[in-house]
Amino acid sequence: MVLFYYLYSDKEILESHGNIIYKIWFILYITLEEVFWLYMVILINEIVLNLKEKYEVLNQKFVQVLNISVENKFMSKDVDLMTLKEIKKIKFLYRYINDLVERTNDLLGWPTFCLMAYTMLDALTILNCLVVGEYMQLIFTDTLELFAIIIYTVYIALSCDFTSYEGKKIITLCYDLEDKFPMKSPIRKELLEVAVQAKHFPPKFVSMGLFDINRKILLSMVATITTYVIAIIQFNSVL
Repeated sequence: MVLFYYLYSDKEILESHGNIIYKIWFILYITLEEVFWLYMVILINEIVLNLKEKYEVLNQKFVQVLNISVENKFMSKDVDLMTLKEIKKIKFLYRYINDLVERTNDLLGWPTFCLMAYTMLDALTILNCLVVGEYMQLIFTDTLELFAIIIYTVYIALSCDFTSYEGKKIITLCYDLEDKFPMKSPIRKELLEVAVQAKHFPPKFVSMGLFDINRKILLSMVATITTYVIAIIQFNSVL
């Protein structure tokens, strides 16, 4: 649909170039651009949401193991040993998932950076055209494209934020459940170690080591775009 809007708004451009090859390349470029960004967004979100599901399963298993120990009123040594073994296993799996997050950052850092940079540049270009009053015939279709890119960016930022939150939830679970065990209990000590580890090495998504990908980045992008728009307005008012 966006492609047809492009072709309609750029009718003068296409008519000024009678070469059919130019028209084909123009259509191909627009199509490939839309397909590329859509594919990248789907790929990134599938990976991020898969990690989120792993954290959810791990947290559920964590609560289930501890509740079994709490429900056992006599707290035999066998139960304690079994619980400690399960907690250490969960701690290992938590580190493993965090390692997957780091590998995801290495693999998908540059696509997320390019997407967010493209979003900001596209927004500034359109706003500059509105302020200057140039290329107004392309504003409608460019705005449609920008709207799609913004949706992609917001979706990725929120997915990463929700996944990070789910990974940090184990800290709250440790502090909530430790009160159910005696002070000198080895299980309580192990819970504190898990909480400290998760607190010092929380899962987070980073774009090329420059900034964290979460809901806060959306406000930062809005603030940056607003700053540049003000500069554009002031510059044009001087001219």
